Parts: sequence; C-alpha cells; structure tokens
Amino acid sequence: MTFQVQLILFPGLFLFLFPLAVDPFLMNSRFGKTGGKAHGDDESKKEQPRNEGSFHGKDFQRAKVQLIGDLFVMITRFISKNFLMALRSAWIILLSVLLLASCKKESDQPVIPDTYVNFSLNPNSTEYLELNHPGGFLTVTGGYRGIILYRLTINEFLAYDRTCPYDPWEEAARLELDETGTIATCPVCGSQYIITDGSPITGPSVYLLKQYHTMYDGSLLYVYN
Repeated sequence: MTFQVQLILFPGLFLFLFPLAVDPFLMNSRFGKTGGKAHGDDESKKEQPRNEGSFHGKDFQRAKVQLIGDLFVMITRFISKNFLMALRSAWIILLSVLLLASCKKESDQPVIPDTYVNFSLNPNSTEYLELNHPGGFLTVTGGYRGIILYRLTINEFLAYDRTCPYDPWEEAARLELDETGTIATCPVCGSQYIITDGSPITGPSVYLLKQYHTMYDGSLLYVYN
C-alpha cells in the first residue's frame, strides 16, 4: 500500500467509526442526565412547593442549562450525522481517484508500434557464426528498428526489438550492444538493458525491452510475433 493511500485511508476509517461512537453517547447523556433522569431530580422532589407563576433564580438557571444542553445535542448530532457523512463521501471519491491515477501511471509505458515479424534462420550455419555458441549475439533487420538475437543456451534463444522502450518516437533511439552482447545501450536517453531478461539496469527507463517469440527445432530458429 502506497503512502498516499495510507494517508487517506486512516482518516477515512475515523470518519466511518466516529458517528457510530458518538451517537449512542448523545442518545444516553445530555448535560448530566443519566438513564433518562437528571441529577437534580431527587433534589427537586425535596423542594417545598412554590406558588404557581413564581419564577425563582434556580428555575431560570435550570431552564437555561436545559436549553443550552438541547442546542448542544442538536448541533452535535447534526455535525456527526450530516457533516461527517459528507466528509466520508468526499473521502471515498478522493480514494477512488487516487487509485485510478495510480493504475494509469503504472500503465503509461510508451508503445512501440507493432510490425509483422516472421522469419527463420539456421543459427549453426557459417552465415551466422556469431550464433554458433551460447552467449553469441547478432542484430538483423526486422521489427520496428531491427532485432537483437541472443543465444542463451544450446537450445534457447532470445529476440528483442532494438527500439528503446523509453523513447520509441526518437529515430536515433536504436539500441547498441556492447562487446559482450549482454548489455544494450540507448544512445539517446542513456538507458541500459540486460539482454538475458530485457530489464533496465541504468538510466531513466523503467520498461522492459519489447520481446519476440522464438522457437528452435534443433536445426532452424523461428522468430515471430
């Protein structure tokens, strides 16, 4: 899980759980009331009866506290059930956008145009001496900007397009092999790739080389897409 997703996920959990925790509290307690009875109920029963219409200071204070308590409960319940629900909805939308953006970023690899590839050759013939042994390599025409052939073992071959996947729109982005044939370098961006699996090892590129299918029947090597 990325840091951005964690940053939004944990506040979102709070927005989901807080209303569930605060609502029972508001339903069962309102400024000193417990179990539906006020602390001052026993005292009020002991007070002497007063004439109707009289309004003492204690009555006024009790009414004011009651009014403030009711207002507090109404406002808090409104915030917990409406405002937090709105925040929760906004969090869900933001998390969805973040996940979609993350998926898009991972799939933004530049596309090397497809070209038809289907040919065969004899890697053991004198015409292709470079491929007569494991570790041998050769570049041939075909693909988008040429094809790299590499003999990994006696019976296993690899074939890659010579186009650098980091900047395929650049005409000069044609990979060059070093003297060992195991490292391919792009002269434009400077990215280097290891031929044994096509992965980048240095430079700005984070993309694999475009690979073609190979099949060797013991006599002929077939390369195709």
